Amino acid sequence: MYEICKELSGLPFYSFLTEEQKHLVLNNTELKNYKKGEIIAGVARHCVGPFLILEGEVRAIIDDENLREITLFELRAKEMGLLSAACILEHIAFDSKFVVGKDSILLIVKPCVLKKIMEENIEVRCIIIETLVERLSLCMTTLYEMLFTRYERRMAAFLVERYIYWRERIQHNTRRSCKND
Repeated sequence: MYEICKELSGLPFYSFLTEEQKHLVLNNTELKNYKKGEIIAGVARHCVGPFLILEGEVRAIIDDENLREITLFELRAKEMGLLSAACILEHIAFDSKFVVGKDSILLIVKPCVLKKIMEENIEVRCIIIETLVERLSLCMTTLYEMLFTRYERRMAAFLVERYIYWRERIQHNTRRSCKND
């Protein structure tokens, strides 16, 4: 199964940490299992901390009281969720939720630890900011498409995206099963 000390190297900023910071992260990180449909962060659990997906899928959504929701972006294995640490990130003014798309295993770093490291380590701060810019760009693209692209075009793009995703998964699984034979 997964061991925290082995999985920490998957954090995009891990190689830039000092030895002391690596120990700090190791001692303040946990593995958590989530079931499909569970909410990781959002209004109810606002500041969980940054997480690395080891297995599974997580969607970042915004929703309203009428149960309408928009998926801003999806994260898959080996990707890091940062908006789940909004309490330590300056100027994040909207509340998004992270909802588990399928059973997942996450490596979660306590937010206070990331904040301390970001204050001490400029390389880590840059990686976090670059990742945030990438995620916020995805959010803006999604919102732009929702507002200015016709439904038919959005649906067609979604279906093509899903087709490519599933085709790649099937090919990956086929290659893996051939190697095992």
